[in-house]
Amino acid sequence: MHKIPPVLLLFVLMPVFSPGISQPSAEPSLGFNIRGITHYGYPELLPYAPADHADSDLAALKAMHGSVVRVFVGNNQVSWGACAHRLDLFLTKAEAAGVSVIPSLIDFYKSRFYPSGTDGFYTRTWNDLIMLDESFFSQGYKDAYKSFVDTVVKANRHHTGIYAWEIGNELKNENNNPAFIAFMQDMSGFIKTLDPDHRVATGMISAAHTGLTPENLYPHLTTVDIITVHAYDGDHSGSPDMDWAAANGKIAILEEVGIGGTADRSASMTSELNFWLGKGAAAILPWGLIARGLPDNGDGDTWFGIDNIWHTDYDQLAALFQSTFAQPVSVHSSRSPDCGQKNKKVPLDQRLQAISVFDARGQLVRGLAQARTGLKPRFWIVSRK
Repeated sequence: MHKIPPVLLLFVLMPVFSPGISQPSAEPSLGFNIRGITHYGYPELLPYAPADHADSDLAALKAMHGSVVRVFVGNNQVSWGACAHRLDLFLTKAEAAGVSVIPSLIDFYKSRFYPSGTDGFYTRTWNDLIMLDESFFSQGYKDAYKSFVDTVVKANRHHTGIYAWEIGNELKNENNNPAFIAFMQDMSGFIKTLDPDHRVATGMISAAHTGLTPENLYPHLTTVDIITVHAYDGDHSGSPDMDWAAANGKIAILEEVGIGGTADRSASMTSELNFWLGKGAAAILPWGLIARGLPDNGDGDTWFGIDNIWHTDYDQLAALFQSTFAQPVSVHSSRSPDCGQKNKKVPLDQRLQAISVFDARGQLVRGLAQARTGLKPRFWIVSRK
């Protein structure tokens, strides 16, 4: 065996990174969507979600070997500064728990999880849904929304636990694709200018959802780092997006996933995890976690969620996640040059084993129920008492 000179040894063993950039975990991450969690403890959007529910949810997430949480930052009933401050407080809490955060900066649907000043752009309707209209993507975003992004990013870019900034939830403008591409280019570049040290994610269901293909959308988005896919009930239409990301050195994550029903869904979820991990998903985030033992706080999901309020399979899903994902040892910083490699996983049915499940209990209060519509799994209606 030839002795390697010391200088060459350093070159071989030490990966090259940009200054201030850290290497992500080689293993895929588990996360959860808890969209309103930055607003827990405040009266406007989720009055039945006290602040300590956030602690219980983070503890439950960690117990399932989770390390990422996706949140919706906007709140049309408070100032931009208040939204930024709430995110700041939550990022501090999440970082202390070893959890990184995907802050989504606007909701496509009129859910009230959007910045004040943008209400007038929610004029497009489809059945019972109200959505952002074409004028928002053409020019309207340049006022309140862009100023909101400026406020939130500047106030929080110092945090180390930002997995990625997300332009918005499930945005699309299929009636004017050039305007949509220009919007995505402008906003991803703007966020990168404000915070070059953190990644930017699309937040989209898929390219097809806005009438495009990966090949005619993503090459234009040079300042986007993470391609997202949202998939419910075994929908694999986002596969081409994952394939494009793997072939072009981008990160791909399954940012929303859910299986509808109230009985045991662990077998179906196992199949979904196998499929998407096989596609190279760097992270998988099921929708709608409420920690075991907590009551309905208005931020769950009666059909797709993970809870023991409306569902009977909390323990089975928790055991599945624990057996599938490695116990995280640190926050997965977004300051990473490359997560484009596929992750090779052993099929879950070969690795599933019985594991004790964490039981997080919180204060009992009355709550509100939130339900999916029966139209498409990605759309929401909030029912209020």
